[in-house]
Amino acid sequence: MLKPNLLRAALSQAVPYLRENPDKLAIWLDKGVVVATGQKSLSFEYRYTAHVIVMDYPYSMDTVTLPAMLWIHRHQPDLIFNPDRRKTGFTFEADILNNATADIMLHLELTEAVRVADVNDRLELTHLDEPADPRGDMLADWERAAANTPWAG
Repeated sequence: MLKPNLLRAALSQAVPYLRENPDKLAIWLDKGVVVATGQKSLSFEYRYTAHVIVMDYPYSMDTVTLPAMLWIHRHQPDLIFNPDRRKTGFTFEADILNNATADIMLHLELTEAVRVADVNDRLELTHLDEPADPRGDMLADWERAAANTPWAG
């Protein structure tokens, strides 16, 4: 699976606190299921919930949520564009530790399609990209703006 590592990298790059304190970010998966196509192909899909915890976070939750939303736009856009999936596909919890810090937990329902093909009598596995954002360059504009935002997080 590729998405958990992509998510870790995106959050670590976007949130200075996580760059400086990489041990304060944990990701684990559960509710995993492998769904076969039911066709002649051996292709399949991973479906699972990724849990992201940011520990002892001293800044606004917004500064973690926005980078997660940008990542979702690129890597799991159905959590935004599918009316049913957006209701429950990205949820959160927060444990307020004191007046200055909280543990923030994000829950993302993710999928990863894997194509299995016979290439020269060898099985080749390819993780498929998500469909492109139908709004074109808007996501790139948002990512550029987020990269230049001097937020405290």
